[in-house]
Amino acid sequence: NQLLKQESVIPLCHDLRWIKKYADSENSFFEDFEKAYIKLVNSGARWKSL
Repeated sequence: NQLLKQESVIPLCHDLRWIKKYADSENSFFEDFEKAYIKLVNSGARWKSL
């Protein structure tokens, strides 16, 4: 199983750890997204209607 050039860099780049985390666990992504979204909404963020 050969890694693509870009994939081989992921473990070396601390900021890209989230890519690996969410690639390994879709559920983790949705849990973290939910927490962040609730925090954003509770802070009073507003969206412009389309």
